[in-house]
Amino acid sequence: MKQERKKVDRKLLAALAVLLLAVLLALSSAATARSLLFQGVQVEEVYVTGLDGARLRCLVYKPLGSTGKLPAIIVVHGLGASSDTMNALSTELARNGVLVLALNYRGHDGSEGGVSYIGDPLAAPNISNDLVVAVRYLAERGDVNAGRIGAVGYSMGARAVLRLALLVPAVNPVVMIGPYVGWEINAVNTTSPKNLLIIVGGYDLITPPSLAELLFNYATRAAGKPSEVFGSLREGTGRKLVVVPGVDHYTIVFTRQAVEETVEWILASFGMGKPSLSLDPAVLASVSSSASFFALLGMLSLAYIATRYLRGKGLVAALKPATPGKVALVVILVGVLYYIFVAYAIFPLIVDWGWREYQFARFSGAQYTVYYFLFLAVPLLLAVAVYALLRRSALSGLRDSIVKNLPAGVVTVVILWFFMYVMYNLSMTGVVANYSMNPLRFALMLYLLALLLPLLLVDELFLRRVIQEKVPSGRWWVRFSAAAALQYLVRVLPLAWWVSLAANPLAVDSALKPYLALHLISEEGLEIVKSFIAMNAYGLYYAFMSIELVHALTASYLYEEYRNFLVTALFRALTVAFAMAAVMAIL
Repeated sequence: MKQERKKVDRKLLAALAVLLLAVLLALSSAATARSLLFQGVQVEEVYVTGLDGARLRCLVYKPLGSTGKLPAIIVVHGLGASSDTMNALSTELARNGVLVLALNYRGHDGSEGGVSYIGDPLAAPNISNDLVVAVRYLAERGDVNAGRIGAVGYSMGARAVLRLALLVPAVNPVVMIGPYVGWEINAVNTTSPKNLLIIVGGYDLITPPSLAELLFNYATRAAGKPSEVFGSLREGTGRKLVVVPGVDHYTIVFTRQAVEETVEWILASFGMGKPSLSLDPAVLASVSSSASFFALLGMLSLAYIATRYLRGKGLVAALKPATPGKVALVVILVGVLYYIFVAYAIFPLIVDWGWREYQFARFSGAQYTVYYFLFLAVPLLLAVAVYALLRRSALSGLRDSIVKNLPAGVVTVVILWFFMYVMYNLSMTGVVANYSMNPLRFALMLYLLALLLPLLLVDELFLRRVIQEKVPSGRWWVRFSAAAALQYLVRVLPLAWWVSLAANPLAVDSALKPYLALHLISEEGLEIVKSFIAMNAYGLYYAFMSIELVHALTASYLYEEYRNFLVTALFRALTVAFAMAAVMAIL
């Protein structure tokens, strides 16, 4: 009797094929970007010692095979970024004959120490003092012309390079990309700093073009015109304001115009002629977006493969979804609208508390995510309790939703997190960001995990029992798709609402009046919220746009497989903790 041939498992083969394809495409994209990025450039890792003894990791970029003394530029990134963020600019400067020292601020990447929360060099002198040390280091290098050293700063770095120019007036030129505007207007005039270039995105909500123009007016005594050179580059009095259309605070460093304007300004200040540019920075931006997409495809495929394997070993029990009642769609609609309203209403409180109490989070900016889910948890838990009182069956089987399939679910979550860690590092570290983790960052990741897990457990209880379980369909892919779409909607829409309001100060004033009347925010706190709500709304919105797409799809799929909202909460808490611990500035 002939043995029956085993049927080919087409679904498993398809999942393996998608997983392999996602990995290969991510690696290919990153390899191409690295090849283009570092063509004609040699890179050296060095450490400089801050005035307080902190070791600061720097990368030196210079033309391949260069000899003699070169003019030099210090390039510094923004809060929560790294020298990799500035790669497009650093490598183009090097290809054009300029030695670049890209400094990783204290508390960032592999540098020791920590930063103050707001990254203000007046409140935290070490931020600019580290640049003074960097100037001294460059002046002592044998391949640097000590008489020609300038500085470029992005976001927080823009504040620091301006402060550096006040401390070391010989620094020339000074380029501020996406600068904050506060005390800066009193630090510029027609002669200081030398050869000042200001670049801002047309859609920048953190530094709107109007504020950048205000800074430019102070630097030119209101005699300069945007996009035109004011003063003399030869005499060090050059000033120029460039507004890059169609880009925001986070994407401006990946635009060709910003890089071209910066390189041209620096070469002109050094008397080196016209630049020759070889790389479109949009290539690097595409690496970042494609890496997230390929990681998502890979995680969904890997989740399917891991679950199939564990189920085959008898470690995953098949749990039938609850049968939705007649009012299921009404419950979903009310639940979604309630979630959106609560997420919108709590946001000013997040901004207020985030600026008053932040040290506990250990990372600059991490407190906003923690407060977001903390302030969400209370009204969501209240809603679940009310729902349970109205429908006694609402929380039936709750214990099973936490205990059943938990060991297998935890194993799957750890596998998915490790895959995400590897994919992000293979495709983005060294190109546009640095997701490598030292022991301290791993320890702080676990600390953030402990903070977030109980809060996200409440969030998941609401999303899965009130929304996903109520989707009136017997097909898993319908429940999965509906839950993923609604989860993404409730996370992003309230923040998008605040982002749109933030562009209109009068609308913000009107929206915040009830908080003052109800004594939810003090008079002093109200002014802080008004000042920073645009920055915080856009920051969270920008972060959630990508990470929540991963969460919405992967967590919704995991729930269909494991029927355990502790598993989905662990997945979300672990991946959020990793994303924050890997790149955010340590306080």
